[in-house]
Amino acid sequence: MKTNRVLVFFLLATLMIPEASYAAPPVPGDRDASFDTDGIWTADAGSTSDAARAMILDLASNGDLNGYIVGGEMIRSSLRRWAFYSVNRNGDPSFVTTHLLPDSTGDTLRGLAYQSDGKLIACGSSSLGGKICRFNLPGSWSLDTTFGSNGCVTANPTSGVDTFNACTVDNSGKILAAGTCNGDFCVARYLSEGTPELSAGSPDPGFSGDGVAFANFGSTDQTFAMALTANGKIYLGGLASVTHWSGGSSTTDDDFAVACFQGADGLPCSDFQAGTGRATSDTGSGNYDRILAMVLDRNGNLVVSGRSTTATSPEGEAVIARFSLNMTLEPDPSFNSGMPVFLSQFIYASDIKIRADHSVVVSGRSRDINPSFAVFNENGSFHSSFGRPTSGSGMVLETSIVTNDSPVLGIGPDHKIVLAGSRLNTQTSDSDFLVARFLADDRDNDGDLDGMDNCPDAANADQSNLDDDSQGDLCDPDDDNDGICSRTEEIFGCSLSKTGGQDNCPFAANEDQLDTDTDGSGNACDSDDDNDTVPDNRPDLCPLNFDPLQTDTDGDGLGNACDDDDDDDTISDKSDNCPISFELSADQTDTDGDGQGDPCDGDVDGDMVEEIRVDNCPLIRNAEQLDADGDGAGDECDDDMDGDGVPNLTDNCRLLSNDNQLNTDRDSDGGDACDTDDDNDTVLDEPDNCPRVANRDQVNMDGAADGGDLCDPDDDNDRILDPNDNCPFAANQVQEDLDKDGIGDLCDGDRDSDTVADDRDNCPTMPNLSQENQDNDREGDTCDTDDDNDDIADANDNCPLMANRDQLDVDMDTVGAVCDSDDRNPSAGRVQPTATTGISVTDARPADLGPTSLPAPVQPSNESETSRSPGPLGPRAVGNTACTLIRN
Repeated sequence: MKTNRVLVFFLLATLMIPEASYAAPPVPGDRDASFDTDGIWTADAGSTSDAARAMILDLASNGDLNGYIVGGEMIRSSLRRWAFYSVNRNGDPSFVTTHLLPDSTGDTLRGLAYQSDGKLIACGSSSLGGKICRFNLPGSWSLDTTFGSNGCVTANPTSGVDTFNACTVDNSGKILAAGTCNGDFCVARYLSEGTPELSAGSPDPGFSGDGVAFANFGSTDQTFAMALTANGKIYLGGLASVTHWSGGSSTTDDDFAVACFQGADGLPCSDFQAGTGRATSDTGSGNYDRILAMVLDRNGNLVVSGRSTTATSPEGEAVIARFSLNMTLEPDPSFNSGMPVFLSQFIYASDIKIRADHSVVVSGRSRDINPSFAVFNENGSFHSSFGRPTSGSGMVLETSIVTNDSPVLGIGPDHKIVLAGSRLNTQTSDSDFLVARFLADDRDNDGDLDGMDNCPDAANADQSNLDDDSQGDLCDPDDDNDGICSRTEEIFGCSLSKTGGQDNCPFAANEDQLDTDTDGSGNACDSDDDNDTVPDNRPDLCPLNFDPLQTDTDGDGLGNACDDDDDDDTISDKSDNCPISFELSADQTDTDGDGQGDPCDGDVDGDMVEEIRVDNCPLIRNAEQLDADGDGAGDECDDDMDGDGVPNLTDNCRLLSNDNQLNTDRDSDGGDACDTDDDNDTVLDEPDNCPRVANRDQVNMDGAADGGDLCDPDDDNDRILDPNDNCPFAANQVQEDLDKDGIGDLCDGDRDSDTVADDRDNCPTMPNLSQENQDNDREGDTCDTDDDNDDIADANDNCPLMANRDQLDVDMDTVGAVCDSDDRNPSAGRVQPTATTGISVTDARPADLGPTSLPAPVQPSNESETSRSPGPLGPRAVGNTACTLIRN
């Protein structure tokens, strides 16, 4: 009765506690109270129009990966300037710096990115157009004057870059900045130092020619977002004005627009939208659609967020869609059935991120001008873990923060959701920097999202899961999945009846719960199953038999205590007359019939005299007693088995004596003494004609058995060794060498060394480079004994170069009439044949005649006129007899 009174009192006391005393546990989407006490951090940068425009994790804050760098704008001295804050994981702010950019009067900031050395890239616009600057981080936060010009680069003015709305650093370290150029989509690429090959501040000249790539949709276009694929493609998102026709009439709307550029050269993607690299998509319900942010998911699909006007929301509402990029821009049917998701509670969705569990988060400004966000599952449905003020709606609509800006979104390493923008004081119209952090769906706060956490209600950051089922070890009642509970309490799916309440191996599956030594640890997890003090993994040669000596006679890995054939002779120990003999006793020979087999019987013949048997390896089992070198030490225990003085460890032929260790081919298959292919030419030494010189082709010019050409000292077998043989591959014992060039005539293709090959040389044994051949026979003039082929040898021919078989010599000057230019004058020269007339007189005129003066021919008398026909040079009169010069 006393117990009941106490219980009633406790219940009454509980009911009397005011409701306000209870604090509802935090849920996903609530502001994180560990961040600046209420989850909201604000800062006044010194003007009435302060706002954060971009945010990035702080990688330079002593490894504080939950810290954030926010960049934005403030106004000072009537000039808009860039401003930066560093906020640590607890929400403690650190004002960093403000910058009025060089040569500028008004600056806006839109993007942040890190370079590989930790320096910070910021992009946006100035009064001169698109701007990119680099800051010394970690460090002074000053402009890095080694970058571009005074720390900044300005987009090429001729490109008409109005502003950069997004920037990033690609895998090669180059900087990409996307924006709008003269009303077109554009992306500029800069080298890492901002000072490329052309001139300081110019874009990368290797990218689309001048460093800026354009996409013209044929209208007034605007770019707001950029995404990079793993293979380097660049996607830009924004809006383009598109004319739609229906029923003969047209309307011009702003539609979602996406452009694709090849990372290598900035040209339109050849595999996107029929090679144009441009595509548009109409949300189907409004006339003012725009992509404000975009990201690629794990399948390479493009997930976008933005704004769309509809008939019910003419001022606009947020829209989220996912597109397949398989050669075109098509809605992904696996996301909200291929339809866009409209959020009427939001005016627009300005940023988008994908979390580790592949869920999608978008941020934007609610219709009540509060910074808010929504979370979607991968299939486009709302994530029911989030919802405020409506639980499970997937939307977190802030009510206590007023903003007139577009909040940017961040996801920390702890998966918490962070918004950055501005907070408006509605009383003073003063806006300040804002960072707000919200709890993720991580109930146990172990850094693993509930949808990915194998113990969502028990903190286990390591996610250990021994049996690889859906439950982590920390919350799994059966860690090894053997059906035996790991805990003493009764849990569904576990059997307590087999063990009386507990698994004797909770982390190793053992449904039979076998415990050989009954020590409370099952064999599956017991390191010494037989409790013989020898750990099973040493290994214990008999893990289930008490065997502290660990004897293993036959060396088969089983100790004698559990081996039923200790000597491995195929005879069971129970029947073996020599159960532990080192020598094979398979035939069970027992000469004296005493029950002991001969191999283990000290007195084999039973004559009472013990035999002396010497084991050549007494400490190593070697039943065959092999001894290659016959030195009395068996091969199994002899450190030099072939007795050549070279230890086995370094001997390249362990069983063949070769103290010189010759290894011609230097391979690892043994020295020459035991290598069947000493020269490693794939031809075995027998029948290799050069066994120690590699010659796979086995060429043997002389066909003799004295070796192939590569190892034969006399390849042509002419008894003259090759080094001294002027024709080593052609037998020429005489060694004739007409031109003395070191190549014997038998193998010399040009015996007279006149550079004319013998098979074309008309005088192969006499130099005659010109190959002159007066009579066009087979022999050249140099070696022809009858150059004019008139059957009279040149030595006896009075016209050796002109055929004159009759050898007529009118003036008897030893020059035949055929080649005598003046056959009346013994002192005149000889006619030389020419190629055209056959006669040349230039060297046959008397010395006193000019080059054009020839003696007039003597006309024959009428009474002695010859009946012969004149020759080609006309008749010549010699006395009263007319003769004709013979022309060859």
